[in-house]
Amino acid sequence: MAHLPDWDEEHREIKYQIGEGCGVDQVLAQWHANLYGLDEIFDPKQTKKALKAIFRHNFKKPMREHYNPCRIYCLNDEGGLVVASWPKGMAKPT
Repeated sequence: MAHLPDWDEEHREIKYQIGEGCGVDQVLAQWHANLYGLDEIFDPKQTKKALKAIFRHNFKKPMREHYNPCRIYCLNDEGGLVVASWPKGMAKPT
C-alpha cells in the first residue's frame, strides 16, 4: 500500500481541509480568468458576496491574539487576512 502522508485514516478524509470554513481562495479562479481576459466564470453577485464574507470573517485586526504557526506577514497591532476562518456555528475539522 502506498504511503499517503495527507490521508487521515481515522476520519477517512484528506488532512488539512477547511470543511465549512471561509477560505480566502474561494474566488481565486475568477481572478485567474480575469488575468487571462476571460469573461466572468462565476455569477458576479456571488463573487461580490464571497469577497464580502472573506473580508468580514478572515480580516483580523489586531493580529496580537491570532496564533499563526506558519509564515508570518503581520503581527501585534497590524491587520491582516487569515487563510481560513470558521464563522460562528460552522464546524471546524478535527
